Amino acid sequence: MRVGVDNFDPTRLEQALDFQLKTKASLAKDIGKTPDAITSYLKGKRKPSPETFEKIAFALNLPKKFFLTPSDVVGFHDLLKQWRSNSSKKKADTKRGEVVLSWILEAHRSFDRVFELPSFQLGAEIDTWNIPSDISQITVDVVEDAALRLRDCWDLGKNPIRNLLRTAEKAGIAVGRFNLNVPDLDAVSTYHEGRPYILLNSFKQSGCRARFDLAHEIGHMILHRHVDKECISGSDGKAIYQKLEEQAHWFAGALLLPADRFASDFWAPTFQCFVDLKEKWKVSIQAMIRRGLTLQLLTKSQYNWLNIAISKKKARQVEPLDDKILPERIRLFPKCFERYEEDFGSQAMPHLLERLPFSTAVLTELFQLDRADVERFLTGRGRETDNLVHFDFKRKET
Repeated sequence: MRVGVDNFDPTRLEQALDFQLKTKASLAKDIGKTPDAITSYLKGKRKPSPETFEKIAFALNLPKKFFLTPSDVVGFHDLLKQWRSNSSKKKADTKRGEVVLSWILEAHRSFDRVFELPSFQLGAEIDTWNIPSDISQITVDVVEDAALRLRDCWDLGKNPIRNLLRTAEKAGIAVGRFNLNVPDLDAVSTYHEGRPYILLNSFKQSGCRARFDLAHEIGHMILHRHVDKECISGSDGKAIYQKLEEQAHWFAGALLLPADRFASDFWAPTFQCFVDLKEKWKVSIQAMIRRGLTLQLLTKSQYNWLNIAISKKKARQVEPLDDKILPERIRLFPKCFERYEEDFGSQAMPHLLERLPFSTAVLTELFQLDRADVERFLTGRGRETDNLVHFDFKRKET
């Protein structure tokens, strides 16, 4: 009589395949089964034997516990995921990114059960901003106003934002960074139970572009939170998607570069001017040039000339100061790990792996932990330094 692994979760198998960019055929070859057998596991019609289960976990490089622990994120498949990407993105790469985004949801929900994490309280406030639910009615003025209102809510004034990622985390937006190993996907976001979740692709190491990606996703959270998956699934879905991207792009520029303050800093339509502005505003030269055109600080001919200059200077991919302005690091998740260590000592990492059934490698990258920190978590060595931002949250009463 064939005995299968009772608690084997088909959804976790699907996640693992997408995360590792594996097909049913390639997994079948790795474990000595047929693609039809993998299909039956995915559909829940059959359970793998203990021996086959061991092979699946090994081939997909994830702990066995991962496949035995169902996700507690209900309805993730039906959520609208807003991708900042170019048109050449591949479906397999987007599916991998969305798996990682779902894991950010799981991790944040797990930590939120233990600690009093910052809550996202902006939802009710946004409802008073009169942002049309019909995206065709969202004008440039609406976008500019929304960006300024958000700055007011976050007490940012009109000066350069010192650390956008930290500001977002403190405002209750859950952010993760992960290397998706592709250059064409910058970020993805979604709403779940009233909280925004954002994944930034750490493949590109430009700190300025990462800030813009985050601002872009925040734009979706503010402008498009009532847009659902059906809106972009029809015959005109591509045009609607393009409109959403244009609006979020404009919002990012308006949030990072407030019109009047940025205009007062502009001194000449030259490449060097934008290098100087980049050092202050921490926004890429190309994004600032585009903002300069939309604010009519530049003529179309000046804009074109500057783009030619960028190409001639071979600054299209790597700009001046990219080696100086580093990507902002997430702080909330590392702080949660630190609190776990305070509570559980040498058992901190085992306890976390019990709650979050991912591999140590996945958790390390997803939460941007230093290798020294991970080694300390695993060995239980004492803390040598503490350079983490101290969020104002505490352990929940039980």
